[in-house]
Amino acid sequence: MSTIACISNKLDVLEFNSTSIDTNTNINSNSESIKSICCTPIDGDQYTSLCWNQVIATSNKISRKIKLYQASNGTILSSIPFLETDVITDDIVSVAFSSNSRYIGAGVGNKSLIWDLKRRNLKCSFKHDTIVSSMTYFQDNRVLSGDISGSIKLWDMKSNESIAQTDKILTSPIHMIKICNKYPNNMICSRNDGSIQVYDIHNSCSMLRNMQIYTPNTNTNTNGIV
Repeated sequence: MSTIACISNKLDVLEFNSTSIDTNTNINSNSESIKSICCTPIDGDQYTSLCWNQVIATSNKISRKIKLYQASNGTILSSIPFLETDVITDDIVSVAFSSNSRYIGAGVGNKSLIWDLKRRNLKCSFKHDTIVSSMTYFQDNRVLSGDISGSIKLWDMKSNESIAQTDKILTSPIHMIKICNKYPNNMICSRNDGSIQVYDIHNSCSMLRNMQIYTPNTNTNTNGIV
């Protein structure tokens, strides 16, 4: 059995197998537009008193908060930032859990912000030159984030510094970054121009392959490839 989430002004948590799809939980975001979602890894550790197994995180455009829901019943577990005095003034466009579920990160304006869910505080902040459009974790102490200039940076959470960056040959905005399941040292990204690239993270984020999947219609808006 697997879990999938569908986005609109509400979020339906669906359970599906080879023969059927059933609505498991309905989460109402009070008419706020849900901008991004992510789910804790099934094998993630239990780092807090909350039941982290199958927790869904959503980001909203109006309140500019990340809300954590229990997938089984839709209960709100927490919201980020944890303190009311910590105000996010930019849209949250991407959220991601670390593989052990201790950290959650988000692209906020031109920064990637990382919160520690165990200590309930902001752990680190990484700054781009332009708006961050996607982020994901490479191992648990390193973060990959891409921006609308087409650049992807690898950040070290321990040193708070960028340790690698893709070249600046391609300038189309980054749409999505994913780690390849079969080859975990490889990163796959999609861009708004309809192209996909594969990079070797361990080899200074060097490009291994560039594929033009389709040519977007210049008269229509496109969000690239998921």
